[in-house]
Amino acid sequence: MSRSRQLRWIAGAGLALGLALVGCQPRVEPLQPTAAATTAGGAAASLESAVEAGAQPAHEWQENPRLAQIAIELDEQGRWQQTKVDYVAAGSERMLTLFLSDAGMREQRISLEPLDLPVLPVEAVEQLRPLPDGALPPARLLAAAEEAIQACALGQVGLIVYTTGAPATWDEQAGAWRQPPAWRAVLADADQTSVVVDPVSGAGLENSC
Repeated sequence: MSRSRQLRWIAGAGLALGLALVGCQPRVEPLQPTAAATTAGGAAASLESAVEAGAQPAHEWQENPRLAQIAIELDEQGRWQQTKVDYVAAGSERMLTLFLSDAGMREQRISLEPLDLPVLPVEAVEQLRPLPDGALPPARLLAAAEEAIQACALGQVGLIVYTTGAPATWDEQAGAWRQPPAWRAVLADADQTSVVVDPVSGAGLENSC
């Protein structure tokens, strides 16, 4: 999978930039409000709340689920609109996706096959680490990444994605990650211009634009 396709997956799946960026429509389970539904407001916009809200549904879904990605959608004024949290599990042909908004929380179980994404084996999932404790929340990350944003000529950032790259960066044939599944952050504007930064420092990473 090319880097541009990886970024389309990371920045596009299920949020405002849309699954059209990936080029197909996934099979999904019917959307149902979960028992943990909550009014989101400022609380659910935080990284900690997203992780906490997803913990119970993820463990009900699969044994030993791993957090793979948190995507936060902003409006034109930079205000929070929605958070999308993705989980993967060893051997699962689907990915659990939770959506947090002012309306509460809902979930989808998206088939990996139509997205041309691999099913992860145990050894791949075991390498996925929790979100770093020092990961900057959206407003602070944008401020810390200002230099990288300007260097890559981004417009108004509308999407912030904290991601391991999983499952897109797993090479089934090689049985290895194409790049280590360390957490990074992708910032994208409405034109799909993006920059990849360190989620703790906000510094641009190598080949970040």
